[in-house]
Amino acid sequence: MPQGVPGCVSKIVKAHVTAPWINKSAQPGFLTQVQLKPKHQPYKLGRQWQELLLRFTDAPDDDVAMDEPSLQFRRNVFFPKRRELQIHDKEVLRLLYEEAKGNVLASRYPCDVEDCEALGALVCRVQLGPYQPGQPTACALRWTGRKTVPGSPAQLIGPIEAVCPPWEPEGRSTAESLGLPGECVAAADVLVYLADDSMVPLAVENLPSLSAHELHRAIREVLQLPDIALDAFALWLVSPLLEVQLKPKHQPYKLGRQWQELLLRFTDAPDDDVAMDEPSLQFRRNVFFPKRRELQIHDKEVLRLLYEEAKGNVLASRYPCDVEDCEALGALVCRVQLGPYQPGQPTACALREKLDSFLPAHLCKRGHGLFAALRGRGAKAGTGEQGLLNAYRRVQEAAGSDGEREASLSPHYRAYLLKCHELPFYGCAFFHGEIDKPAQGFLHRGGRKPVSVAISLDGVHVIDCREKHVLLGLRFQELSWDHTSPEEEESVLWLEFDGDNEGTPVNKLLKIYSKQAELMSSLIEYCIELSQAAEPAASQEAGPTSASGSSPPPHQRPQLRRQGSVVCSRIQHLSTIDYVEEGETIKRVKPKRTTSFFSRQLSLGQGSYTVVQPADSLEQG
Repeated sequence: MPQGVPGCVSKIVKAHVTAPWINKSAQPGFLTQVQLKPKHQPYKLGRQWQELLLRFTDAPDDDVAMDEPSLQFRRNVFFPKRRELQIHDKEVLRLLYEEAKGNVLASRYPCDVEDCEALGALVCRVQLGPYQPGQPTACALRWTGRKTVPGSPAQLIGPIEAVCPPWEPEGRSTAESLGLPGECVAAADVLVYLADDSMVPLAVENLPSLSAHELHRAIREVLQLPDIALDAFALWLVSPLLEVQLKPKHQPYKLGRQWQELLLRFTDAPDDDVAMDEPSLQFRRNVFFPKRRELQIHDKEVLRLLYEEAKGNVLASRYPCDVEDCEALGALVCRVQLGPYQPGQPTACALREKLDSFLPAHLCKRGHGLFAALRGRGAKAGTGEQGLLNAYRRVQEAAGSDGEREASLSPHYRAYLLKCHELPFYGCAFFHGEIDKPAQGFLHRGGRKPVSVAISLDGVHVIDCREKHVLLGLRFQELSWDHTSPEEEESVLWLEFDGDNEGTPVNKLLKIYSKQAELMSSLIEYCIELSQAAEPAASQEAGPTSASGSSPPPHQRPQLRRQGSVVCSRIQHLSTIDYVEEGETIKRVKPKRTTSFFSRQLSLGQGSYTVVQPADSLEQG
């Protein structure tokens, strides 16, 4: 072979070894993937993606409508393995290595333990360099795992996910398969994850009987948090299927062992998902910590942890926000991560590269989609990054020298939290559920839509998971509730509230189907008890200030001025029931009943829930 040919061979090999793919493998639960032929036109196939999904998958219509492909550069299925042995180009080898490593770690390539150890050792060599005696130790290797992303399962007892796939053969622990000594396992028994995805390894004794209160104290000591952290944070067991805030007396280890039983009781997950699900132990905001007490916090680390959790909920769209609020919050994230705004730095196009670090995914239109891949890098800045840049420019700096302003992030943490306090569902616990869709079309087809039910000390909010907006928001004074758990039917949380039907006042019933109805009902009841207990203390605090002069009006959350705000209720999108009770039978009527169905309610102060009195002139139908 003449000189210079190896370079030509490298280019030829690169042309055959990889191929463009359209798929959704970048996200869990992808629907399909397609390797493109040279004659295919990616843009046209992307426009026809829904037709392909309907033809080649059994995905529900809602999933098909929301699905968007990404354009990826991956290994060609038709490239023979023997030809890989002829490749010498470093970049081609690196791309093949990264793809193979991803498939091994995701368990798409099932491997025996010995093969996993051999492959993991090569990953160690690539990432950590040549082996040096004593560096790293087996214990040090344990904490080199991948960060746990929100919503992904993580083990209570820490695995080494970066070196082995997240599964282990029966009868052999992760530590044993990696040759970790027994004393190493005893030295760091529990991993507790923080809101920023970092983890705190704790060495504890008698783990099975350790209470959440004792573990909470150990975390506070390690992080050197002040006393207010005892009330501000709680331990949670979290997985994609269920989230549970632990009481101080709970024993995390025992609850972790009983996790599958909890899933079977409180979720509708398939048996396979239940068997594979595993919770992570997280240090998160306490649902019962009032927002007014957050205003009294001055410790920087406590503020940072609260900021990180709130930011994660905003970016994951668990806290629906209007575009203007997203830009204001994203600007504060820019200030924290990039420092004070400097004219010309960064540009809007520079912000585009990591826009998903500042704005929720549904506002980052380009994301990982196919059309983003086809759009040129020099394209004009979109409204998302330009609005974010304008808001970044308006972020106010605290008084002081330039060095002090740049070093102190506490004011910006606090500003972010104060902005989140305007969201009525800030600090909520979230539950999964479904509601009936309003009948639509000529055939009056209905069905159900998935919702998140957010419950906090302020009230209950029902959020549309797909559209990222509030369907119903109620303070506890505005509702009556109950739950039913019949043995042969579905568990239901009932919410009763005031409304109107064609201009006539009515009492409405909303039916939320969820196996977590019992949990939601108990949380509502406990939040009301806490609110009632807190009212005397709050009035005593306000007493001296209002001694002279008339008493101030009761505090009410100001109405949002934006029409169509995502945090405003959309009762017209709900399928509710208007009923009246007559003796032992319940039937649909035009007038109202004189009593509520449910005795479980809080009717104190202004704006409380009231039943509508029937009018003599109205006829029941």
